[in-house]
Parts: sequence; structure tokens; C-alpha cells
Amino acid sequence: MLSAISAATIDHEPVNLTLRVTSRPDLQHLPTIVQNLGFEYDKILHSIANEVLESVVAKSSPLVLFTSHSWYSDRVRDAFVQRAKYLNILIDEVDITHFSCTDNPK
Repeated sequence: MLSAISAATIDHEPVNLTLRVTSRPDLQHLPTIVQNLGFEYDKILHSIANEVLESVVAKSSPLVLFTSHSWYSDRVRDAFVQRAKYLNILIDEVDITHFSCTDNPK
């Protein structure tokens, strides 16, 4: 799954991000997943991606996002895994494949 978002940092600077996620259902909870989310359960991942990225970006400055990519990636992965786990979706991989800052017109 690929999800691209635009979000604002703590300094209100807009940034663009693309997140790539590989996932699978927790087979022990498959009936619950289908009952609660339907057969296309993986569509919820886009909502989770937007929620997680916007939350982490909003707490950071562009400089931190740019210079501390590892720290930022870890925060995104941890939050994504926790949110998906609540829905019985197992996350195998989370990667930020694109990050850019956009200039605010003055």
C-alpha cells in the first residue's frame, strides 16, 4: 500500500510524504477482521497512514524531519504498528519513500 499526504509541521510548514506499507491479517482474528472491516480490510490502512503521518509531522519541525530521518521513521513505524495491531492487522514493513518540504508563499 502506498499513501501520499501533505501535512503541516509544528511550525506550520507544509511537507509532502509518501509511505509504503506491507501488511497481512492476523489469521487468528480473521473472522473478527472480516466482521468489523469487511473483506477489503486493507483499505483502512490509508486512513491509518494519514492519521499517523499527520500526528507525527505535527509534533516535529521541518529540520528535525530532515536531519533525524531514522528517529522520525521509527516514530511513524511504531505508531502505525500499534494502530494496525488494534485492528488485528500485522505490519511487516513501513517505509517513508518520499519526503519534501514545500515553500510557503510570503
